Amino acid sequence: MTAPFSLLRRLLIEDFDIDPALVRPQATLTGLDMDSLTLVEFMVGIETELEIRLTEEQEASVRAESTLGTMAELFQDSAYAQLLDLLIEQHAIETERLSPKATFKELGIGPEKLKDLLALAEARLGAYRPEPATYPNEEVDLKEAAQFLEQRRRTRENATAPSGLVGGSA
Repeated sequence: MTAPFSLLRRLLIEDFDIDPALVRPQATLTGLDMDSLTLVEFMVGIETELEIRLTEEQEASVRAESTLGTMAELFQDSAYAQLLDLLIEQHAIETERLSPKATFKELGIGPEKLKDLLALAEARLGAYRPEPATYPNEEVDLKEAAQFLEQRRRTRENATAPSGLVGGSA
């Protein structure tokens, strides 16, 4: 299960009360009884959770007959999805533990592992590589770390860390 699909799954189950047995990659939004208003609410929830904005082309590609697997592919390149993928791949953390408010400390990721993890995420995202001292520390939650990575990707150079994220984690 990919990180973006896990996110879609959690949103559908927790925020839209969809039966977990129905939430599979091949499930369509129509098959989940989502009307057009619910679809818009769902898309806003995804954008909010991932801290991204879909392009008009991406929005146009999402239809009631879209599968959840296809939708998950739209979000694969987000910093949040990449961060979750790395936590699953590199640290074998269960997807159920990966909520936006989970801190690295709660996930058992110490300062050195965090620096390595963020360096890998930056490399995947093509983000600006700051000095390690400017990385978020292990008290930062996943959503804040993803915001940090997105900012690094957007600015690429001459970037400064967002307020509250600067500081060593030693």
